[in-house]
Amino acid sequence: MGTDYLDMNQDSLEFFIKNKTSNMYLDYLKEDDNGYKAWINMVLSTYHYYKHHQKRFQLTPDITNMLLQTDMKDVHVAFVRLPFPSIYLELPKGMLKGETNGQEYEVEGVYVHQYNLKPIDKKTIERHLGKGIVSYLQLGIVLKNNEEYQYGIVHLRFKNGNIVEQLQENYKRASLQFEEIANDIFSLVLNTLFYIQSDKSDMEYIEERPLILLNKPKNHTPKKGHYKVGRKVIINSSLKKKLKQYEKSPLKAEQNYKWLVRGHWRNQPIGKGRKERKMIWIEPYLKGNTEDDLIHREYEVKK
Repeated sequence: MGTDYLDMNQDSLEFFIKNKTSNMYLDYLKEDDNGYKAWINMVLSTYHYYKHHQKRFQLTPDITNMLLQTDMKDVHVAFVRLPFPSIYLELPKGMLKGETNGQEYEVEGVYVHQYNLKPIDKKTIERHLGKGIVSYLQLGIVLKNNEEYQYGIVHLRFKNGNIVEQLQENYKRASLQFEEIANDIFSLVLNTLFYIQSDKSDMEYIEERPLILLNKPKNHTPKKGHYKVGRKVIINSSLKKKLKQYEKSPLKAEQNYKWLVRGHWRNQPIGKGRKERKMIWIEPYLKGNTEDDLIHREYEVKK
């Protein structure tokens, strides 16, 4: 849609390019229409992220594995919300991989921005997004191959109701070059949003240690802290060794056990008259295995 009632959108960005360069340069950028749209949207994604104070969430490998193995059945679109307007999800190295333009890339991270649709009139939403859309997220996917980066943009649009029934339609809108990993990206992003607002959320803010510089530059800006997600959630190490032969998420292997029961979300009624709802995470586990627990969790009692 290109606007979020902020001070920058596609029109203002193009105006800036024209003033700083020329119309010829803007026309040159637009020769590759798909590439230009991806570039514009990626600039806007990073802009939203920096405008909203660089809220970075670093996922551990074990919590990433578990969230990839969690289904999203019976989850209402009302739970699709960000803790801040824009965030960046930093993925563990080598966790998600895909191929684009004949080269293998790993997903280094995802910018997630939720557009505020409340101030926008119904006709404008229908014209730009479609009929009945109540939630709109933009995902800026950062792909890396050695030192070469590529960027992809995926838009998630949801109507009122169950999100699982709408994922297939969103999946079809994903660029074909990211089709192989689009499903995993959708699953991981949404499950992470559900997890950090659930009753089992394990999240800690980590302050960055300032660098001691002898000749500190005048415009030096200290690096911001980040949120560590799943720091105390650890998959049992002996189970890890048995499953390490599998390239992707270790929990996707089922051969050595009876079966893997995928995680899911329980929409629990709470409060007076049980009219309010609370998200409860039922973690994935291996059924029939009596040798090891799947998850080892460290608890900390706070006074």
